[in-house]
Amino acid sequence: MNNDFTSFVKKMQLNFKNLEKDERALFKTDIEKNKLWDIYINSFPEGTNKVYRTNRQYDCNACKSFIKNIGGTVFIKNGKLKSIWDFDTGSNIFQPVVDKMSEYVESSKVCDVYISKTKRVGIDSNESQSKDSDYIIMFEHLFLDLPHKFCNVNKNERISEFGSKRNAFYNSLEKISTDSIQDVLYLVENNSIYRGLDFKKTLVKFFELKKEYDKLQSNKLKENFAWEYSTKVNDSVAKIKNSSIGKLLLDLTNGVCLDNALSQYESIVAPENYKRPKGIFTKKTLENAKKTIDDLGYTDSLRRRYANKEDVNINNILFIDKTLGTKNKNCDIFEEMLDDVIVDPNKFSRVEEMNINEFIENTLKTTNKISVLFENKHKNNMVSLTCPVDKNSENMFKWNNSFGWAYKNNVADSSLKRKVREMGGNVDGDLRFSIKWNDGHVNKDDLDAHCITPNGKEINYIDKRITGDTGVLDVDIIDPIDLTPAVENISWEDKNKMHKGKYSFYVDVFSDRGGEGGFVAEIEFDGKIYTFNCDKQKSRTIEIANVFLKDGVFTIENLAELNKCQGATETVWGVKTFHFVPVSTMMFSPNYWNESGNIGNKHVFFMLDKCLNDERPNGFYNEFLNNSLLKHRKVFEALGDKLRIENSENQLSGVGFSLTKRDSLLVKIIGKSERLIRLKF
Repeated sequence: MNNDFTSFVKKMQLNFKNLEKDERALFKTDIEKNKLWDIYINSFPEGTNKVYRTNRQYDCNACKSFIKNIGGTVFIKNGKLKSIWDFDTGSNIFQPVVDKMSEYVESSKVCDVYISKTKRVGIDSNESQSKDSDYIIMFEHLFLDLPHKFCNVNKNERISEFGSKRNAFYNSLEKISTDSIQDVLYLVENNSIYRGLDFKKTLVKFFELKKEYDKLQSNKLKENFAWEYSTKVNDSVAKIKNSSIGKLLLDLTNGVCLDNALSQYESIVAPENYKRPKGIFTKKTLENAKKTIDDLGYTDSLRRRYANKEDVNINNILFIDKTLGTKNKNCDIFEEMLDDVIVDPNKFSRVEEMNINEFIENTLKTTNKISVLFENKHKNNMVSLTCPVDKNSENMFKWNNSFGWAYKNNVADSSLKRKVREMGGNVDGDLRFSIKWNDGHVNKDDLDAHCITPNGKEINYIDKRITGDTGVLDVDIIDPIDLTPAVENISWEDKNKMHKGKYSFYVDVFSDRGGEGGFVAEIEFDGKIYTFNCDKQKSRTIEIANVFLKDGVFTIENLAELNKCQGATETVWGVKTFHFVPVSTMMFSPNYWNESGNIGNKHVFFMLDKCLNDERPNGFYNEFLNNSLLKHRKVFEALGDKLRIENSENQLSGVGFSLTKRDSLLVKIIGKSERLIRLKF
């Protein structure tokens, strides 16, 4: 083959390399493959594609196969198709050929993504012996070596994933109105919609894309837009129509009144705790609520505080330790220092287990002291007992006492963990790997979280789920927004369904755009969070750590020097995690106190010594209110948020467990003997 063809192939490959940079997808078009081949073979200038043996010089099965395979592919750049033939060949022979091919391909319609099972498409060359001699002739052909992102052995599965995401994005753009997005964003800005802030960035990004989409004049441009950006945005944006906030947007688009649309939305998000935003109310509804409160004598009942031991009737307490708070003069200083020793819960993997009901009915009767092993996983179980400031005020609640409770609002989660939760990632499974960047410093780099599993397969942005493994990459950021933290997350829900062996975690710098500030990575298991800081990524791949699973137990091995595991022990509400903490009192939730009517879910509270809630929880929640007040629920949502409880050192705070949710707690009790028991809820 002549030097012109060799140069042509190299320039085609260089053009492809330049086009694919920072792109996540290569697209197929609806071209007629035979027609594209005819254009190629018939567009050479006269006299430059002469017959060799029986065929023309550039007519060969290898090149024909290449052109039919990948010749009709395009990249989408700012809404315009860019074929792989759109480049300057520097040759009078090949330029007319690629010009005609590019014109045909770019006039076509995108129909799918292109995925190859093999890295190489085509063959570079082959040899043939001359008929008249032993002379070996070398023939060169069109070929490309594709980057990993365009290759996958599970080709059809990956194509289906891309297509599903594109279709969801296109339908979202078509069916959701800009007015509905503006209305919901207004509610979010005013904190008038439950969990609205969790969706804010998704809404802002989708609104930005929706406005661009609506400017496009033709269906082809709109379809190209959907294909291009469905590969660049997060699943939360592309599939917004399928989410709870998307249901609200569609209802408003279709003319459903605001109240009904919000009711439907709230029934979907079904909050598991008692946190609520400010309610949506008008001046008239506020006046009506005020009149009801005045008429029923509840004005003095609105202001509330933390409850203390003296407030609670002894009949409503399951256990009390009267010795706490008294100083033992004969106490050995070394015995006191034992309180500072970190306790590893893994060493108690084989202890006596007991159902909480059996513990209360039998064991508690002969118990003098209780201590609980407070682990990181119990942070969201933290709870405080509340009561009205005026003890003589009227009771507003469903049960026959005016005591309530407030669980922790998740503010003790790491900022990285909170951000993952906001983006819809799972942070409550048995194993989690998360990364965060673009936080404090502008870092537009595209960083990717990766994990090589024990079966040798890899979870990443290409294979978010892999066959035979329960791990999933559920948050994937491609294009970070300025000064908005970007995160990615890989998680496993249940270690009993995980493979035994080594899980290798690393970060890949997919696109280095000169970002600053590096990144933070977290690995969490067994309630412990290991944090790794990278001030500046110095290579394409940064190893983080290996996690090993054996006999149901996780262990971790740090890899690079940048990995500095910050202590897993935290102090929350004045209590250290991974320490045994004395229990001052133990009780059921007030809705199950004497003659309360046993209304709603039953909780068990372990109030801890020196545990002080440093937050300001809502004074009350709509779930607590009696029926006479429910018609004013929107006003009471706002009142509960506005009348927050003031800080106080005299309070009953600790950890609480709902008897409707599976959980466990390791306790150390002293009675006739000392025992370790794992309580099961």
